[in-house]
Amino acid sequence: MNGSSIKKIVDDLNSILNRKARYYWSESGLNLKLIAEMDWEDGTGVHAPDQHVVERIAEWCYNNRCGRRTSYDTFKFRNRKQITLFLLRWGEVKDE
Repeated sequence: MNGSSIKKIVDDLNSILNRKARYYWSESGLNLKLIAEMDWEDGTGVHAPDQHVVERIAEWCYNNRCGRRTSYDTFKFRNRKQITLFLLRWGEVKDE
């Protein structure tokens, strides 16, 4: 590798690390799945939400007895009231 190749790799990595994901919820029955989207040079791509984001949400669910985490990015609720309460708190998720 020459110096310009290394610089390009470092610049690409910095670009990825400084990019923030946009999050939204996909609803299926009493399940909500957290979707993360990120803009890339070749378009928009969907990827798994960051762990620190999902862990905060799971902790809130546990502490408030509102829903439960059923997989990495999916939460299940008992009824529509729980979903409404959950979305009042987590309707807008930020990558912080």
